[in-house]
Amino acid sequence: MAGDSNTRQVVMFQDFNWHDASEEGEYAYGKDGYLSMEGSAGRIKSCRFLKKKIVDCSGGLAVKMRVVLGKRYYIRLFDEADGLVVDCLIDPQGWVKFRKGDHYVNTQQYVTWGVGYPCVDPAFSRPAWYAVETDDVVYKFDNFDFEEGRLDFTIAEPSLKETITMDGCLTRGARDICRLELQTIDVDPGTRIRLAHYDQYENDVIIDHEEFPHYWKPIPAPPDGYPSDNICQTTLRPVDNRWLETSTFYGWVRTSIPLVAEGELEFEMITPDVAIESVVQLGYSGCDSLMQRLQESRECTMYCPISVGIIHNKFCAAIPKRCHSGVINKDFNSTEFYYFDEPLPVSHQVYKIKVAWLKSRQYQFWIDDAAMEINGSRDIPICCRNSTDEFNGIDTIFLHPGHSDSRATLAEKKAGKRSVGQAGALERPHLTYWGRFRLMRNAAP
Repeated sequence: MAGDSNTRQVVMFQDFNWHDASEEGEYAYGKDGYLSMEGSAGRIKSCRFLKKKIVDCSGGLAVKMRVVLGKRYYIRLFDEADGLVVDCLIDPQGWVKFRKGDHYVNTQQYVTWGVGYPCVDPAFSRPAWYAVETDDVVYKFDNFDFEEGRLDFTIAEPSLKETITMDGCLTRGARDICRLELQTIDVDPGTRIRLAHYDQYENDVIIDHEEFPHYWKPIPAPPDGYPSDNICQTTLRPVDNRWLETSTFYGWVRTSIPLVAEGELEFEMITPDVAIESVVQLGYSGCDSLMQRLQESRECTMYCPISVGIIHNKFCAAIPKRCHSGVINKDFNSTEFYYFDEPLPVSHQVYKIKVAWLKSRQYQFWIDDAAMEINGSRDIPICCRNSTDEFNGIDTIFLHPGHSDSRATLAEKKAGKRSVGQAGALERPHLTYWGRFRLMRNAAP
């Protein structure tokens, strides 16, 4: 069913290359096309490794980002021994500075706001009575001369592009650069970095590029008494330059994709507790376009015909279940999970999961390249709401971790089943780690 690579087209390619070293920041992955790092409640200290170590003047890198003015932000480059090689500061006024020895020197370069206004000129500066965000500014570092201790620095924004040489701004004795880190020191309301993209160069040719086109949106926890009031808050964090960590008592994270009528999804996952639910659901929203789903303020009507993952210490897959209502004397389709006796999942172990689906309303499921079977068949029926429904394909991916009894609902409180402060099924948020998403569309014959 899966087909070979020559008959498939790449629809989505998502790695999580950053690491939240401080464990204090808050992150939004892909919102408005940015990796947003929030430092209002804790320091930002987020890093990623270079694809190829920079050892001479042929290498370079650049970040395009915007920050909220009035705070201090650092772009720092480290070597293989974790030593600081380059220390670039965006100061509260918007000047860009480099550390040289024991102090910072002003490059006379500056950031802008409002599509080109220089932040550092009082005549055009931001109003003093409200906070503003800079424009998208590119900070490029290249032409590293480790022997002489200098590098070239380029700043580019809507009204300016200028390259200067920074003498003495490479740490003496450094011989390479292998890691980039974005940092804040101050913890202050409004502190935020929004990274648009990252590039690494070799001889002015891009050899690595990262951007954030897919918004991984946690579904908000509704107020008591509103639909699905057992859903809890979910927070996201990049971990170990490989994973997107979801932390929740019970929640969903969704990302919208172009409609894939037939295709396959690969991803990796790891959970420290296989007794608790960690499931990926593939859904169809009913919205006509990707843009509509991205801009929709409400949650589109959704059903998830495919669900796979881990529940109750077993791997599972959703299968159709035919039900009958005695009240209305009518049959209808529902779903239930089929639990596989082998293999059994192990906590803290990485699993590679693959799902492939066809318009003929069947899907297949692999764990570490081993095809799973139900009643001797690899083909699993797709769960449609009615037997006559057409399966249109998949246009939404859900990450769904946690325990459904974690939050006391309004109905439970009214019935006296659980008090407001009573602990639910989990004492602490459930953590699951997701990574290396690869979505392919089957090409037309």
